[in-house]
Amino acid sequence: GKICGEGSLWCTSYLWDINTKKWWGEMLQFLGVREDQLPKIVETSSNLGTIIPSVAKELGLPESLNLVMGGLDQLCGAIGAGNVTPGIFSESTGAVVAVCTMSDKIVLDPGGELPCFFGAVPGQYLLHAAAKGGIIYRWLRDVLCTEELAIQQGGGPDAYSLMDEQASKIPAGSEGLLVLPFFGGAGAPETDQYAKGMIYGLGLQHTKAHMIRAFMEAVAVNIYRMVQYCEKTTGIEMKEIRSLGGGASSPLWCQIKADVIGRPVVTMKNGQDSACLGAAMIAGVGVGLWPSILEIASEIVEVEYIYLPNSQNRAAYDELAGKYALMVDCIKDHTPNL
Repeated sequence: GKICGEGSLWCTSYLWDINTKKWWGEMLQFLGVREDQLPKIVETSSNLGTIIPSVAKELGLPESLNLVMGGLDQLCGAIGAGNVTPGIFSESTGAVVAVCTMSDKIVLDPGGELPCFFGAVPGQYLLHAAAKGGIIYRWLRDVLCTEELAIQQGGGPDAYSLMDEQASKIPAGSEGLLVLPFFGGAGAPETDQYAKGMIYGLGLQHTKAHMIRAFMEAVAVNIYRMVQYCEKTTGIEMKEIRSLGGGASSPLWCQIKADVIGRPVVTMKNGQDSACLGAAMIAGVGVGLWPSILEIASEIVEVEYIYLPNSQNRAAYDELAGKYALMVDCIKDHTPNL
């Protein structure tokens, strides 16, 4: 029976100001919106009271059920991965690569690549950006790896595992094959809706396996550039990368990310449902099961595996990252001004 909202979502509306924690009067006036038309903003994990009895009956829920204010999906995911203090960088490789890190202060990026969201922990903020991720790997599977897909559809091993097996036999750097993962535009940290993907350096020595590995490396380099950009913008060193989403189920991809980024990549036991776990922790704090999100996140979240960077691949990936940066700079000057 209440109309409420919270900061991590409403800060994206251009109506609510994270600096003042109030509605932005000038914008409301410009749009002709009154404050009494908008929800009451409460903190994440605020206990809003019990469910309306008629709604409880309709849904088959107990009338004693408490409703607790949640948060942005990526904020819940970060909490569920234990990414609750500055210095941890979580990435979720699904269709897109969504990256998150925490800050103890508002960070307004002049480049506009790293949006700042209101956080769930009092005095904390979420820096969150995204780029193309698993969607380009799926394109590769559907277009160039139809044989592997047919094996899967025939009851055999998963197509992605077959692709991983082939890519694992190719050396770091894919023998000079480079992919820019801008299929449908570039995301952070070089956002450009008109950018196009590129496959560069093809030679007669390259095989489908080279192509598969090059696509995996392209996403890893994009994440690496996000990490670099985040460190430069915040001044905070990212000590480890927590990997979530479908991409985290590939040991090869996780190792490539660790080697490219030069930091440990950590997978979580709850990596496929970290947002649900984060939401559950928020709810538990709201009803008094636990004292704080910070405390319970450190207790509940469990590490599955830690992928340490392989120093033998450092030179190859430094060269790859350098070529990637050069290609990005080249296409920036040739993007159509539409």
